[in-house]
Amino acid sequence: MSKRLTRIASKNILAELGDTSNGLEINSVSYTGHTCFGKLVSVTAEFLTMLDNRQHTHKFAIADIFEVVYDEKSKF
Repeated sequence: MSKRLTRIASKNILAELGDTSNGLEINSVSYTGHTCFGKLVSVTAEFLTMLDNRQHTHKFAIADIFEVVYDEKSKF
């Protein structure tokens, strides 16, 4: 099954992910280059919260995030 890599700039995170994407596996990339992989827990105007594979919660300020990247299943 094909996948499509989707990138969301920091200014569009709340609009594109919102509350409907909880549980989505994402990569959060900061301006410093630090990347964190995990499942999306919540998104607000100020913070993105995710749960990593070790069940640790990470809370990132939206202002510190460069982009969010995730795989989307293609329709074909």
